[in-house]
This record gives sequence, C-alpha cells and structure tokens, in this order.
Amino acid sequence: MTEKIQAHVDNLLKDAPRTRRVVDLHEELLSGCLDKYADLVASGSSPEEAYDAVIAGIGDVDELLGSARKNVMDKKLLGPVSSSLWSLIVFGYLFLGFFFELWHPGWLIFLVGALLQNLLNAAFLHPDRRKGPLTGALYISATIVFLIFGFATMRWTIACLIFALAVAVQQITRLIRVWRDD
Repeated sequence: MTEKIQAHVDNLLKDAPRTRRVVDLHEELLSGCLDKYADLVASGSSPEEAYDAVIAGIGDVDELLGSARKNVMDKKLLGPVSSSLWSLIVFGYLFLGFFFELWHPGWLIFLVGALLQNLLNAAFLHPDRRKGPLTGALYISATIVFLIFGFATMRWTIACLIFALAVAVQQITRLIRVWRDD
C-alpha cells in the first residue's frame, strides 16, 4: 500500500513545475501520508481502510500548486521585461548624450533604472523569492563606483561599463541561485 500512496502523491504533483518548493512539498506530503498510514494500521485499521483515510485526508493541492506555477510564470516574464528595461535605459542614456549633449546629467537615468528594477522585482516575484535588497545594493554600488570613477578620471563613457558589469553580476548570481535551487 505504501507504493500505492507514493504513486497517488506522485500523480497529484506530476504536472507541477520541478522547483525546489514543489520537491519539498512532495517530500513533506509523502512523508505525512506514510506516517498517517502507519499510525492507522498500527491502531488496528485494515490496510485498505488506512489507505482510503490517507487519500481522503490529502485534500486539494491545487492552491499550493497554483502559487508554484504563478512563481514560474513570474520568473519567465521578469527576465524579458528586465532585459528590455535595461536596453531602454542604455538607449535613453545614449539618446540624451548624442542628441542633447547631456552625458553628465544623463547618468541619472541609470538610477531610474535601478529603481525600476527593484519595482519589477517587487511586482513580479513571489514574496519568498524577492531579492530586492540585493539587487538594490548592487545597482547602488554600481552607481557609486560609476560616479567615483567618472569624476576621478572624467572618462564617463568608459565609466558606463560598470553598469554592464553590474547586469552581468546580477545575471551570474541569478544563474547560481537557479542551479542551487534545482
């Protein structure tokens, strides 16, 4: 019967995305079901009665799976939106510089980009996955380095590369988190 319980739990979660959260949910649900089954059999229930009681006690897991599916969709949407945002920010900076000679005050657009990135994280990511403080710290640090290097050397166009580096650091840490979660 334990194999039958495991097959039922596996079937309940077969369409769920393979995230760490769903794997943990699967292990927790299966462990709880097997413990309950063992307790019922030990208290005198027949294996069939215990199995029926365990299956009836599982309830609906769609609500839990719904939040996991939404989290996956949010992640899929956030990547393209974030990439588009930073492409627009760089375009805006270059537009201000080339057409209006606003290179020096134009860097403020990167601060706007950092703010928008934090807002995107808050809007799209599940509360358990928000890395807003880390992302904010990364872009604030990049802004500080940009300003220090820019004012020290007066090479503002080269200083802009710090923002490309910050985006690379963000994506690398994001990749590491994805690998760690899988």
